[in-house]
Amino acid sequence: QIRGDGATGRRRFDIQTTTMRDLFAFASASCNLNDLEGQSFRLVTRFPRRVFEDSNDTTLEGAGIGQGQEISLLCPN
Repeated sequence: QIRGDGATGRRRFDIQTTTMRDLFAFASASCNLNDLEGQSFRLVTRFPRRVFEDSNDTTLEGAGIGQGQEISLLCPN
């Protein structure tokens, strides 16, 4: 489940049902990376700092991402 208004660039995900694959797909679409073959990126939490580079079927909760925790995405230029 994704919640947000689209104007702020912020989204809320249900950590019990959303997978890392879902999160990476959302990030890829947000940066228009769907058409860029071989383009990779990382998702990073602020504190404690954790870097995620792999999309898989683990839930956000299973990956250690807590409710309300922020994840940053820097789109490649």
